[in-house]
Amino acid sequence: MLFRSIDSYNYNYPVAVSKNLSNPGLKEETADTWSVGTVWSSQSGHPLLSGLSASVDYYSIKIKDAIGTVPGNISLGKCFNSGGDNPTFSPDNFYCKLIMRDPGTGVPIQISIPTLNLATYKTSGIDFQVDWAADLDAFGLSGNAGRLAINALVNYLDGFRIQALPGAATFDYAGTIGDAQIDSFGISKPKWKATLTTRYALDPIDLMVRWRYVDAMKDSSRVSGGTAPGVGSVNYTDLAVGWNVAAGVRVSAGVDNLFDRSIPTW
Repeated sequence: MLFRSIDSYNYNYPVAVSKNLSNPGLKEETADTWSVGTVWSSQSGHPLLSGLSASVDYYSIKIKDAIGTVPGNISLGKCFNSGGDNPTFSPDNFYCKLIMRDPGTGVPIQISIPTLNLATYKTSGIDFQVDWAADLDAFGLSGNAGRLAINALVNYLDGFRIQALPGAATFDYAGTIGDAQIDSFGISKPKWKATLTTRYALDPIDLMVRWRYVDAMKDSSRVSGGTAPGVGSVNYTDLAVGWNVAAGVRVSAGVDNLFDRSIPTW
């Protein structure tokens, strides 16, 4: 009798080397993009309300024949039927053919990363923005108390759906981190992002404090059945100050990530 245990298998070898492949047969991408939005501005003459405005925008972008890559971790997972891409575990599967194995042990030693026209990807979301500004004398302070301005930006990512190959399953990567099929630098796709900027100006000095928020994200492998953990949400604070020394002369200094918050890793 043959016993086989797949779930208890541990890969105890170094990570396989990746090899990027060129593709002279690439076709141009085609895209359908549309957006709709509205802008509202206060018509009030009250000094506390006259500087208030807000906007809401919805966007939808669909790209066919999108040029991207298939990362090595994606190929490994799909070769072993992650997402149902190789139910028979055939070595002739497209993703399995990208994996070079040691002929003696069968251990993966090199994974090819092809540049392909992916089947399609589509992203959509909503952007919110609110702006407000007022002189502080509107609060009853003296006329030379300066001016306060606040800008708030919020983005909600409704979906980031990728179909890697024609006929393959479509996965939604919104709210995940780690997937590099479209952009190797754009692996973070949080559901929520927000920026709140507060500026205070009293000539010749102005001060800016900015708060940035990035939502928690699960590991991208989990959209196709993986169990790897993701990252928690994170907040950053930036600070900048400027001094208008003279006409045409300005000195400014600032610190990004004032409290030295570490970038989430997973």
